[in-house]
Amino acid sequence: TTAFQLFEKSCNGEDPLGCTGLATMYIQGKGTKKNLRKSFELLEKTCRQEDALGCYGLSQSYFYGAGVKKDIEKANYLAQKACKLGHDSACN
Repeated sequence: TTAFQLFEKSCNGEDPLGCTGLATMYIQGKGTKKNLRKSFELLEKTCRQEDALGCYGLSQSYFYGAGVKKDIEKANYLAQKACKLGHDSACN
């Protein structure tokens, strides 16, 4: 069993941390082919579940245009949401 498979199983079980881990694997291309669009979709899913790390990752996707059209306004909104949910790095 690989880390990718474990994150995938966890994400399929609706665990936000598993989905965020899986998104990271897609960003880095570890255990799978690099797929920024898939990563974006997973982060979007976790942010809808009110997961701070997922919202922060989604804000970064919009900020850098990774898997989605770059949108600084949306990136800032999502960073503020992540901050309110408790992700300290998003508060700066």
